[in-house]
Amino acid sequence: TNTNESSEFKRTWNIKYVLRSHLDGIRCATFHPFESVVITGSEDRTLKLWNLEKSALLKKSTTTTTQDLEPVYTFRQHTAPVLCTAIHPYGEQFYSGGLDSIIAVWNIPNSEVDPYDAYDSSVLYKVLNGHTDAVWQLAVAGQKLLSCSADGSVRLWDANLHQPLLSTFN
Repeated sequence: TNTNESSEFKRTWNIKYVLRSHLDGIRCATFHPFESVVITGSEDRTLKLWNLEKSALLKKSTTTTTQDLEPVYTFRQHTAPVLCTAIHPYGEQFYSGGLDSIIAVWNIPNSEVDPYDAYDSSVLYKVLNGHTDAVWQLAVAGQKLLSCSADGSVRLWDANLHQPLLSTFN
């Protein structure tokens, strides 16, 4: 390509939101399919739900405005860093995988929840066991959940969890 053409279309990105609540690096982030929320997974073993419509003004200058986000919910189940997340197409549940070899199935709480409310045990819907090493990636298509692991296997799950494990591929 012509360097003059590419320089004409150079984009400048500005920071819009800052996510500061994790205590270690963020490994994954997933947008909700139709709500203005993001779910992040971290090396601190937690996942956080962020409402993009609930932000506080952090810094304002003549050229940019950055907003500081606080999580509306913190999910705790993993005993090692969280590596991946995927949201069910209907947006009611999401899945997380990590170095602890489990897949956690979560009910997504209302994005208007008070972050100071008591812990709700119904948010953790189920834990899927089957992998023997880190879960690197999750993908959802229709009613199927696919998981890839460092144990060398790919597992196909029923996303409705009526019969959780459907197949294992080595």
